[in-house]
Amino acid sequence: MPSLVEVKNGVDGARHELAELLDREIVQIGREKCQILCPNPAVSRQHCELYRKGDGIVVHDLGSAVGTFVNGVRLVSERMLRGGDILVLADVTFRFEDEGATGNYTYIVDNSVKAEKAVHNAGGRVERQIYVPQADFDRLKAETRELQAQVAGARQASKWLGIGLAIALVLAMIALAAALRALLILG
Repeated sequence: MPSLVEVKNGVDGARHELAELLDREIVQIGREKCQILCPNPAVSRQHCELYRKGDGIVVHDLGSAVGTFVNGVRLVSERMLRGGDILVLADVTFRFEDEGATGNYTYIVDNSVKAEKAVHNAGGRVERQIYVPQADFDRLKAETRELQAQVAGARQASKWLGIGLAIALVLAMIALAAALRALLILG
C-alpha cells in the first residue's frame, strides 16, 4: 500500500496512506487546501501533486518557488516514484513507501547539494540524476540537435561574413590608395 512518511531528523513521523486518496483523485501536497498539509512557510500553497499513472505513482511539481526534490534531484518534469524514494519540499521531508512502484524513465546527470543533505538525513539513497519521461527526453534530444545545427549554421555564416568584411575592407583600402595616388599625380 503506497504511503508517504514524514521524516524529521532521521525519525519517522506522520504516515499518510495514499491508496484511497489516489483512487478518488489527484493528491496535492502543500501549505493550504491540500490533501496533505505542510504548515511550513517555505512550502508553496499547492507545492506538488501525486497521481496514478499505469501501475505506478507519479510526483509532479506545481511550479513551487523552491522546487520539489526526489532523492536529492530537483524535478524538471513528472517522475515515477519508487519505494524508498525521498521527497523533499523546502524543509519538509517524506519517504515514499510502495513495494511495487517502478517506471520507464531516462536519466540525466545533475547535482544538488541542499536536497542531497535532506535525503542523506532521511536515510535515503542519493541519486545525482534528473528523471525525465522518455517522451520528454526524446523531444529535448531532438530540440538539442536542432539548436546545435542552428549554431553550426550561424558559425558558418559568421565565418563567411567575416571573410566578406575582410574583402570589403581590402577593396576599400585599395580604392583609398588609388584615390591618394590620383591626388598625388594630379596635385
